[in-house]
Amino acid sequence: LSFLIDIVRQYKIVGVLWVFPVFYLGYSLVLITLSCVLKWALVGKMRPGVVRDKSFFAGRKFIVDYLLEYSFRQSTSLTLGTSFINFWLSIFGAKVGARACIRVCNGIHDMPDAYRDPDLLDIGPDVHVGDRVSIMTGVATASTDGAYTTYRPIKIGKHVLVGMGSLLVGGCTLPDNSGVGALSRVTQEDHLKEGVMHMGNPRPKPLYHISPEGLEPRRFSVAEWIYYFLFPLIQPLGITVTIALASLCTCFVTLMPYWDYLPTWAVVVLSPVIYILHGLLLCGFIVVLKWLLLGKLVPSKCYRTYGLHY
Repeated sequence: LSFLIDIVRQYKIVGVLWVFPVFYLGYSLVLITLSCVLKWALVGKMRPGVVRDKSFFAGRKFIVDYLLEYSFRQSTSLTLGTSFINFWLSIFGAKVGARACIRVCNGIHDMPDAYRDPDLLDIGPDVHVGDRVSIMTGVATASTDGAYTTYRPIKIGKHVLVGMGSLLVGGCTLPDNSGVGALSRVTQEDHLKEGVMHMGNPRPKPLYHISPEGLEPRRFSVAEWIYYFLFPLIQPLGITVTIALASLCTCFVTLMPYWDYLPTWAVVVLSPVIYILHGLLLCGFIVVLKWLLLGKLVPSKCYRTYGLHY
């Protein structure tokens, strides 16, 4: 703490803000690289099949699953819906088509099953996988012979929409130009139709045909391509800068002039107050940014994915 205070006193608030996003970016790159190397060294390419619990392979996979979960939480969860998620899945073995938007666990800090076995995922171009979708490539089973997990691939064709909260179980296939509504469960026993929207729980049923208009391959403008590749940097770094600014401005600036003169009891008493001020200032940043960047949202207005408003 004294080291940080000395830095702030010497370089001031603005002079040290760059440390936080740079450290975050460097730490993320090292963590992802280490996780990738260990994944391919310990497990290799994950293939469909049955794995018995407490086997040597199951032990290695447990270590890899933990590393991927930690890597996702610490470095990747802030970039949901951007091209970085597609890249992150690809280096671990997934096939991800161009312009796919994969959100999956938006709003949930835990790691979804989608990121445990990327090798078994085949996702086509122009796919949208909604918030809180569970993609379970591995299903655990217990019997008299012991416990084991069955791993099966999941294939999602091009121009497919997967509604929020849905469950995709290993072995299922979503055909091209199709859709699955919110909270639906799709297994290998469900035979979805191409060009049809399916809804229902637990088994989705054909609801209506999807118009082919608008399902042609997207052609990005130069600006959209720039946004597509810059969002993975802007999104997490913007968040870290905002949090760092709010924390430093509230805590350090408040205590710095009096740090050498405050007794311990005063620090204890002021801590809750500073915490509340930090929260209020952070909320204020978010409110200001919301109105500056988005303004008032207009009902029934369409916004292009990876456009400026996105």
